[in-house]
Amino acid sequence: MTASSDSYTLDWDLRQVKHLINKKFYPLLLAMTRFLVLVGGAGSGKSHFIAQMFIIRILAAMSRGIKHNILALRNTSPSVRHSVFALFLHYINEWKLDHLVSIKHSTMEFNWMGGSKIRCTGMDDPEKIKSFENLTSAWYEEATEAYPMDITQLNLRMRGKKQTKKQIVLSFNPIDQNSFLNDRFFEGGQPKANDPTATVMHSTYKDNEFLNDPDYEAELESLKDQDENLHNIYAAGLWGTLKNLIYPHYREIGSEDWPTEFDEVIYGLDFGDAHPMVLLEIGMIEDEIYERSLLFESRVPIDSMVERFEELGVDKNAFMYADPSRPDLISLLYDGGFNIDKADNDVKAGISLVKTKTPNIHAGSLEYLKQRKAYKLKEDRNGNVFDFQPIKVRDDGPDAERYGLYTYFSEMDMIPRVLGHV
Repeated sequence: MTASSDSYTLDWDLRQVKHLINKKFYPLLLAMTRFLVLVGGAGSGKSHFIAQMFIIRILAAMSRGIKHNILALRNTSPSVRHSVFALFLHYINEWKLDHLVSIKHSTMEFNWMGGSKIRCTGMDDPEKIKSFENLTSAWYEEATEAYPMDITQLNLRMRGKKQTKKQIVLSFNPIDQNSFLNDRFFEGGQPKANDPTATVMHSTYKDNEFLNDPDYEAELESLKDQDENLHNIYAAGLWGTLKNLIYPHYREIGSEDWPTEFDEVIYGLDFGDAHPMVLLEIGMIEDEIYERSLLFESRVPIDSMVERFEELGVDKNAFMYADPSRPDLISLLYDGGFNIDKADNDVKAGISLVKTKTPNIHAGSLEYLKQRKAYKLKEDRNGNVFDFQPIKVRDDGPDAERYGLYTYFSEMDMIPRVLGHV
């Protein structure tokens, strides 16, 4: 790349982008409306596209001396680091663009050659948002977490004449039909007709040509037999409502708030094959519980499982409570030196115990958080709830949590005291 005073000659062929992004989203590169709304199911690739789109905008602007100032947001800063910020990092590395950008990991900022900037932050850090001047675009990931005033304030901040398009991008799963987003951009479940301010794109996993994960696709479709509402939201990408959640209470924290030492550490382990294997680290400081997933992965090779756990830094002296359906894998890990035993799989008592806790969950445990947020009780066709019968789809993380917490407290003879029965 050669430099002039305000513009740069780019040594990266922008014509190749058509082969790098999903065809479904390609027309959105030309969308000029104030609002760009990407709504749909899980696995559709909408968040990946948005990160790609903003990088492409910056690259295209370099040779013309145009500067973008882009704010990428979620509800909290810890959740931003492990989602939006991580996506930008991924595509900068995959597309080999690191020579064009200076990255400040501590503040989650990207300073590009030519003067464009991307700042990633949470709505819980208003000063960092206010200090970002000359805003040209904003992206709110998981926008159902936002308040109407958040979007209004972003809209008001993009004022004045600029060479760039001024656009607010909203991406989300349609988890709450009572959301202000439904009222603002939809009517009767469909995008509002003749709204000159918004371009709305619906997508599902079927639109993601890069997904290539039959097990994941089958899991999404299996929701149809378990819970029509969950299937509508996560498979079909239609508006629904997450209700009868089992564990609605938790706190999401970042690495900066993660304790360096615990009074005790235990592990909950749910074995998987096509489903993910989940190894959950559970730390305790007095009455506080801290959780993070060390492993959340499908098709973990059995012959390297011991070595993998050692690489993850699992404490061999700490209690590990595992899915009792696989005694062969429990024996394998025990022979490898881990302090592992089969978990007590009393679902009713286990759920009752876990519901008494409000864990602090590491924001980097993205897949675990997704499962826990949507973990809910079964319902019949009339909406009647089956007590203590969770939907047995995408439950790997919550199962690992229950195995660990319930078996530990049960063995420590603490269940009666925790539940307040003595």
